Amino acid sequence: MTSTAAARAVTAERSAETSVAAEAIRVRLADAWGEMGAAWGVAPAIARVQAYLLARQAPLTEREVRAALGLSHRAASLALAEAESWGLIERVAEPRRVGRRGPAGTAYQAVGDHWRWFGRVVAERKVREGDPIVEILEQTAAEATAAS
Repeated sequence: MTSTAAARAVTAERSAETSVAAEAIRVRLADAWGEMGAAWGVAPAIARVQAYLLARQAPLTEREVRAALGLSHRAASLALAEAESWGLIERVAEPRRVGRRGPAGTAYQAVGDHWRWFGRVVAERKVREGDPIVEILEQTAAEATAAS
């Protein structure tokens, strides 16, 4: 083996090790984010999917997300749909679909502007959790006033 070939082999080996280490870090981040999400009332799978897509910084298919996080097809599909409805991730055309037959694939990526998704989460939580309780409080206060 020439010295150039040996150097390439060492570089390729280091690159593979770095890639494996980076993937382990991404999965650990997703797991930690999932635990934190559960404390906020967000399903752990949704939080894990969002964190993983944030860490990957590239569009991924449902199958890739499922494989990386060890989710079932149903859990991955539901988590992606829910994260999309919250505005945490968005659908994009699958970028690696060149030369394949059939309909275009779908991939998902994290919303790029972190303040944008944070604002969406706050707004969505207000709509889902805050607004209904305010309506009930106003209604019961009016009933209590009318009854007295």
